[in-house]
Amino acid sequence: GRRRRAAPAGRPSLLRGLAAHAAAAIAAAGAVLVLHDFVRRMVFNANLALLRWDFSVSRLALQLGLVIAFVAVLIFLAVAFRLAFPAPRTGLASGLAGALAAAAAVLVGTGASPLLAAASAALGVWVFAAAVVPGLARRREVWLAGLVLGSFWLARAIDDLSADRTRRLLETTVAHTILTQETWGHFLIEESLPGLERNERQIVAFLKDPRDPDFAYALWERSPVAKSSWNSSLEVRDAGGTILSRFSLNVPKVLTGPPELAPSEDWAIVPYELSFIGKSKGYLVGYRDYFEGDAALGRVALYVSLDPEMLPFLHSANPYFEVLRTDSLPSLGQIDFGCVIYDLEGRPLFNPRKLTSGLAEADLARLGSEAAPFWSDFREGGAAYDAYLFRSGERCYSLFAPRRGLRTQAVDFLRFLLLGLAAALLAALAAAFTSGRASVRQPFWSFSNRVYAAFLAVALLPLLLYTVFTRDLFDSLFTERFVEDSAVHAGYARGLLEAFLIIRGGGGSPFLDPSEDLALWISSTLSNDVILYDEDAVLLASSRREFFASGLLPEILNGEAFQALAFERRPYFIERTRLGGYSFQTLTVPYETDGARLFVSLPFPLEREQLTKATQETVEFLALLAAFFVVLVVLFSRGIRSMIIVPVRKLLAGTREVGLGNLEVTIEHRSRDEMMTLIDGFNTMIRNLKAHERELAEMSKKVAWTEMARKV
Repeated sequence: GRRRRAAPAGRPSLLRGLAAHAAAAIAAAGAVLVLHDFVRRMVFNANLALLRWDFSVSRLALQLGLVIAFVAVLIFLAVAFRLAFPAPRTGLASGLAGALAAAAAVLVGTGASPLLAAASAALGVWVFAAAVVPGLARRREVWLAGLVLGSFWLARAIDDLSADRTRRLLETTVAHTILTQETWGHFLIEESLPGLERNERQIVAFLKDPRDPDFAYALWERSPVAKSSWNSSLEVRDAGGTILSRFSLNVPKVLTGPPELAPSEDWAIVPYELSFIGKSKGYLVGYRDYFEGDAALGRVALYVSLDPEMLPFLHSANPYFEVLRTDSLPSLGQIDFGCVIYDLEGRPLFNPRKLTSGLAEADLARLGSEAAPFWSDFREGGAAYDAYLFRSGERCYSLFAPRRGLRTQAVDFLRFLLLGLAAALLAALAAAFTSGRASVRQPFWSFSNRVYAAFLAVALLPLLLYTVFTRDLFDSLFTERFVEDSAVHAGYARGLLEAFLIIRGGGGSPFLDPSEDLALWISSTLSNDVILYDEDAVLLASSRREFFASGLLPEILNGEAFQALAFERRPYFIERTRLGGYSFQTLTVPYETDGARLFVSLPFPLEREQLTKATQETVEFLALLAAFFVVLVVLFSRGIRSMIIVPVRKLLAGTREVGLGNLEVTIEHRSRDEMMTLIDGFNTMIRNLKAHERELAEMSKKVAWTEMARKV
């Protein structure tokens, strides 16, 4: 009968245990899912790279927000565990259930790695143990372990989600932008045609009497092409192909005659390849021929560039493009990815990153036989890259993003660890100040605190100074290199000016304008933006006219540069141009011929970014070295603490006990060193005091008995 009653009694206990395990698993999985979703939303919606560390207040606020949200979720989970398991027991099975549920919750989400799942499981076990195991939360080592786990989880989560965001961005928005570039160009031309049709009478009148040289600009500026700042040009030619009026935005004239296009009385849009300085560039041309009876009057042609340099995410690599950017794409300054265009034989057609690896044979064969995009990988300069490959027509496209190496991931972890330590220290200091503890108001009153501070200063101050001076060293080296490269560019610019004047003087340049096309010619040859000023330091031409038309850059040469070049006769002048938070170097050189003078300015907007990339590896190495030294200092200081600080504190405690009259004090010390001698002396002193106390007691007894005997 007892056995029959024992079985039903065990079922509720088993059910309660299963319910407790299920509750722990649900709480852990829910907390991790909420936390992972919050970080995912922050990474996907922020316009800043959260793994980049600088002095940006916005970025620091986002990172602190992540830390605060992370701590809040863990506190909620700890409270839930504490309420579910009020009894003083460990609940090992429930802790394991929560850990497995946390890992599974992360793996169910997108953009997660097995390493992040393992970190989630470890974090779940830590929260469960700290909340349930009695006395565990009072140990500093436990909190340090939690800080390490939390920093690792945040670094891995942001890294995985950032990589997932970049992959999605390349697969969707960026690839779509590339594939629809021609579609957008076609759309802009079609939207511009009605406006040109409304000006048909003015166009016919101009073809009969071409007096206004700015007629083409008047037509162009009212078109949707102009409003979108798309690289384009509008030409009005007579029946013989001679240009009557022309305006272009970053589109140079060709050195050949007019394009060979079939006559058309209605508007026609055709693709066309134009060659300029040995480079073939793609355009869409919308044109119409005008007639009066059977006599041809002329043609109006609208050119829209299909050059890959027009892609907005590539333009945003330059700092001043970020100021004018109107598209919704993130900039290369925040998300690191690039683009290479190949032909069907694997020859690079567009390679702004100057990659040398090229397409692998297997990837090229796959692109030739398959239409579906796919992911691949390659290595360049010791770094690994993930590449999204797809084909469109006769071109193959590679959108690539670098993988974060082990060293970079370690630095990310250390940064979040430092941020967590700083936040914990500020919270502890605030709590201590509100409590009025004297040890916090005077932090260096203790000998141990002074020892720890001295060790940290000795370890970190040299590294800090080395980091600062290394940055200055790189800055000076890059400045010297910049001056050398600038001098080479200046020599090329002067040579191109000479060639231009020779061609112009020989009458062989009927299609070259002496201003805008000269700037575009030099810019295309040097692969660098060019600004030309006349002898009065007033803007003459620019390869990026839109920057001046928008008021972003002034149309007058800097007065200091003009003074140095025109009056002090310097060979060149280098200045730093600032646009809001951006800055870049600009080289200006004079050019004189036949009594005339020009000033040629070459801006180098990527100079600061190149310096940042060059110093990144050094900073990462110094960060790891600093972390290594901090660990050594902590271990060494703990050794000093066990050898000196702890024995001294024991001596202080023993001295206080003796002062209160307690002579039953014995201090133990195992190491055989100078502190052993000091503690043995203290213990011997206590034993001698106890012996003297006993002797005094005996003498007091004898005196008392003697006095009593005398009275008797």
